Amino acid sequence: DSTEPASSSSSSLSSSRPSESPQIDVILSPSSLLDFHSANLSRNPDHYSTSLLPASSVTFINALGPGLWFNPYCSIVEGGKTYVVKYGVVQKDRLLEDLEQWTSFYAAGRMQKPTLGIIEDEEVAKAQRRNLRYAVLAALVVNSGSLPAGKNEVTRPELYGWIAGLSYMGDIRVGMGFEDPQKVSKLTTSSGAPERFEDLYSPVLKDLEGQGLIGLESGGGVSFSAGLGGLKAAISLLPPALSGAGTPEAVKAGLATIVRGGSLKQTAKGLLTAGLGRG
Repeated sequence: DSTEPASSSSSSLSSSRPSESPQIDVILSPSSLLDFHSANLSRNPDHYSTSLLPASSVTFINALGPGLWFNPYCSIVEGGKTYVVKYGVVQKDRLLEDLEQWTSFYAAGRMQKPTLGIIEDEEVAKAQRRNLRYAVLAALVVNSGSLPAGKNEVTRPELYGWIAGLSYMGDIRVGMGFEDPQKVSKLTTSSGAPERFEDLYSPVLKDLEGQGLIGLESGGGVSFSAGLGGLKAAISLLPPALSGAGTPEAVKAGLATIVRGGSLKQTAKGLLTAGLGRG
């Protein structure tokens, strides 16, 4: 096999799976799903259990729900090394929309976990920076009520755990027992995970500090205003679907609704295609 799928307009090679898993997550965002699947079915037919379907049918299924198609357990050779990957394919305009507006939170949530930074498209890179900024603010807002009275500082591991947990709020797979209840802990505390989260979010935290939205304490903690004024300012900077929420509880409910909708549609698509594909 070759790494042809990575030649699409942008990709993100993710290490967000628990460290004990040998499979690596990849998100590919070609400008044309039809062109991508036509070429990829020709080059890597063994990646698909749907190789007998025409590219037009795969493209149609790909576009349903949150717009992702997954090919798991694929062997890809890069730099002389063979990697086992699960790659998701989402059309570039759908990816940009989710990163900037959290329309389904399906791709956006995945890309809030540490990645190896293979993003070749400046549009996607810019949208990803906005997505990470949203993630920090949403995590602080949603969890502000869990802090002891008078406390307005969290450790970075606490913050990164909150961020990782955003994409599981309202996820039907959690409620149905399809997700490991320790998933967030594994994502944030497994070997190398704290350093990867720090590499990903350190520039974002510095930017937010420069804007006066948070404080970076000498001990490594992150401080923020959990008062009405500070929360209102943070909420106003969230994606459009959440920026009008008046309280942290409303933000949490709104985000859970978005996540639930995206996970329901993607899970239904996966069940629909179980005998045909691996979406």
